[in-house]
Amino acid sequence: MFLPRATCDELRAEAVGLLESEHAFASSDEHTVYQEEADPMLPPDHARNRLMQSKKRIVDYAKIPHLSALRELYTAPQLRGFVQAVVGVPSLHLSACPFNAAMVCRPAPHPLRRAC
Repeated sequence: MFLPRATCDELRAEAVGLLESEHAFASSDEHTVYQEEADPMLPPDHARNRLMQSKKRIVDYAKIPHLSALRELYTAPQLRGFVQAVVGVPSLHLSACPFNAAMVCRPAPHPLRRAC
């Protein structure tokens, strides 16, 4: 772990605070488990057509305070190296977009999903 547990706790608290603030964008969508529209070729009660609700809150990079540790983490070479190793790509680059350079996103709790 390249971040101490206490630092992770602080980053998590900051992210949760942003997600619960007026800066967060809230979204709610209904879709199938495949994140698609229902298939009209199948009966409405078919498992493929079962609808679920996805809810999320997003805070874009432009709304994260300039002195935030979350911004520092986003630009850390150690984080890029970790993500490169996990996804198996030769290189990653920081986005120049002031809005979507990094997003903090939290899906709504789901009864089958473990808390992390």
